[in-house]
Amino acid sequence: MCTSLVTVMNDLKSTEDYKFLAELTWGGTCRTLYAPCKIFLPKKVRERPRLVFYPDTDTFRLLIYAKDCELRGSLGNGPGSITTKASDVRLGDGNQRRWGDGLDEGYILGYPKQLLIDRNMGQDVGNKSASFYFTESLLLSPFDLLTQKYDGTVEVEHVSKVQFRLNANCLLSFEYEYRYDSGGSSETRSWRELVARTDLDLLPAGISPEDLLPHIDDFLLLVSLAEGRRCACLEVVWSQQDQLLHLFRLDRTIPEERANHSINDCLIVNIKEELEPFLKKSYDTLRNFPEKNLLWSALASITWFKQSTIGDDFLRLFTALETLVLAFRRINGLELAVQDDAIRNEIQKDVKKFLHGHHLLKDGTNSSRGMLYENIPGLFHISLKRATEAFVETYKIRLDDVWPLFDTSTGWSLLNIRNKIVHGEHFSEGEWFDLMEAKMSLRVIAERFLLSMLGWDYQKTRVHWGNSATEGWKAAQTRLSEQAGGKEEGLQISDLPQG
Repeated sequence: MCTSLVTVMNDLKSTEDYKFLAELTWGGTCRTLYAPCKIFLPKKVRERPRLVFYPDTDTFRLLIYAKDCELRGSLGNGPGSITTKASDVRLGDGNQRRWGDGLDEGYILGYPKQLLIDRNMGQDVGNKSASFYFTESLLLSPFDLLTQKYDGTVEVEHVSKVQFRLNANCLLSFEYEYRYDSGGSSETRSWRELVARTDLDLLPAGISPEDLLPHIDDFLLLVSLAEGRRCACLEVVWSQQDQLLHLFRLDRTIPEERANHSINDCLIVNIKEELEPFLKKSYDTLRNFPEKNLLWSALASITWFKQSTIGDDFLRLFTALETLVLAFRRINGLELAVQDDAIRNEIQKDVKKFLHGHHLLKDGTNSSRGMLYENIPGLFHISLKRATEAFVETYKIRLDDVWPLFDTSTGWSLLNIRNKIVHGEHFSEGEWFDLMEAKMSLRVIAERFLLSMLGWDYQKTRVHWGNSATEGWKAAQTRLSEQAGGKEEGLQISDLPQG
């Protein structure tokens, strides 16, 4: 039985949290349909809310062609009423059976990008506050002391907690929220969720918690870099006037759970002394960086810790490295060797004229000349190697303790490997395991570049040591170079080991 069907069957056997008549529109406001809808809310932050529509047969046939619907629905009026909104709802995974007139039976699942539930509290809630719910993070976790008493109750003492100021008006305070659920049985489950709270009364007029989310996402990427594990904000709950609002961010990727993750996996070594300065310095740098989009893209790539093939990981890290170098190029005018358009055009004309009149390119070799013409614009681009060398010199980055990035005097360089993977080169199983060593060096280099561009001394972190302790990369480079002359039978790209 497929996962979606199992989910639906479990939902049909459980009790929904809300049921209402949903208004679905798509194509602007050109098409509007109505269908009963049930919402099943999750117990845990890592779980997703589920939307299940129960259309009649005619509506079902129309909905299966709907694209990116907007959903709106209401339940009740006045105090206690509920209004639900969802954006970019994708419809799919459904089933419909018709037993006769009035006996239609079926469902369609809805997958929105965001789901907002607005409850009318009937009176002003007083102090306005917001709670942002996150996946696990060692570095953001508070220190709580739990005491279990003889009568079964648990007393929680909040000893210390992490705080971070997003801006002059927003201070995030991280704490645990303890939850309990009996699930209708005699046993009660308990767990905790990481939450950051902030006072909305201190925000400027017109600023909502939704406006803070891009800043929080930036902050969490930096936390992910420092921790070596992704952390994401998946839910927000806030109050304003007589409303209590709950936003589910369903377009966020839920990071993988890593039960064995520890402080030893963190990039920052001296967490007690250096975590707060690192987050503040890097956050300020990221928010004000002249090429922020490029820096953010590289940061997102380097902090993508989900399992994938060695080849995919290698290309992602190399792309991040090139993105950082591109940001450096643009800031320092290192994209083109000749900046003036008129001068470049004049030189291109002279080069074309020279090639056109060259005696070795005459007599039926027009196609060769054409291919050479296509490459003329590339003459003006500053090479990746030269731009990277300028980056290394500017930020004083050490590279002699890792696999060479460009130098081929001792064997394949990381650039060689990147090009071979991109162009579909076949590698044996043994070679892929040697390439794991190359990937480790590439990650060290990319993280050194990233930390330096964020304004932090990488020598204070674990990438200071690189992977030079065992110098396993030297042996791996030698083996790859020795095997380069002849390929042996091995794995295809689709069969690569996980890295």
